[in-house]
Amino acid sequence: MTETEEPGVTTARHGRGRLVAVVLAGFAVGAVVAVSAAAARSGSPDRDWVVAWSGLALALAVTSAVVFELGLRRSDDVSRVRAVRWGPLRAAAVATVAVVVVLCVSTLLVDLTGVSWRGLALTIWAVVGSTTVVVAMLGVRSAVHAVPAGTTLGRRVDDYLRLRELTVGLLPPLGALVALSTFALGAAAQLAPLHGAAPVTSSTVLVFGVAGTALVGCVYAVPRHALRTEARDLLRALAPVVGTHADAVRAELQQRQAVRAQLGLDATFLGDLQSGLSILGPLLAAATTLLVTTR
Repeated sequence: MTETEEPGVTTARHGRGRLVAVVLAGFAVGAVVAVSAAAARSGSPDRDWVVAWSGLALALAVTSAVVFELGLRRSDDVSRVRAVRWGPLRAAAVATVAVVVVLCVSTLLVDLTGVSWRGLALTIWAVVGSTTVVVAMLGVRSAVHAVPAGTTLGRRVDDYLRLRELTVGLLPPLGALVALSTFALGAAAQLAPLHGAAPVTSSTVLVFGVAGTALVGCVYAVPRHALRTEARDLLRALAPVVGTHADAVRAELQQRQAVRAQLGLDATFLGDLQSGLSILGPLLAAATTLLVTTR
């Protein structure tokens, strides 16, 4: 950084450079997988589905890279609201990714004909891409619980609203990854198996989409529970019901209902998931594959 350069400008420049780097990495991974798939099926009668799967594989790889960068930025946003100890959260995330990689590699080594290395590579890449978003969500939970001493009520409300907005905003990226993965698996179901491998069935695609959606819901439930607990505490502080006469109590209840809506306590878990539109992609993709077959 030069003497005349603002720190914020340098940070933004580094952020853009990192984004370009991860997108290029995602494109490289997707290109390798797509090209190898096309080469392995050269002259195949289902060429159209090969092209479709390759395109989805490339999109999934690039999207995973973008989601990875998004998660890093949202973690920074959480830290701007409240201080969070990221070390334990990131260590747990790395351990989880390591377990997934070991399981995927073990599956490939145990059954070389029944499992595609390309599918496993994309799965691992998508898991790695989603890790930073999961860490950011866990960071929200930690931030909600880490209320600094002497924090005013107004500051608590502002922190809560910012953290809730960050959490809800992380749903669509995770949903997009599961949706693209499900679409790719659905396209793979239309391809003729190579070298005696077991074909991908429509029921497999459906289960994959439902399982992916459930996992996203489980991850989201962690910060959501902490946020709703904080919201209830704020509700009691902002709109207490202490009146002794019926008219006073009714007025306080009306005010309490308005505060509930402002704090988002009227929102349901399913409603939150549906608000992240891409979260519906896995189920739609799986249902479409199940109902519309080309073979």
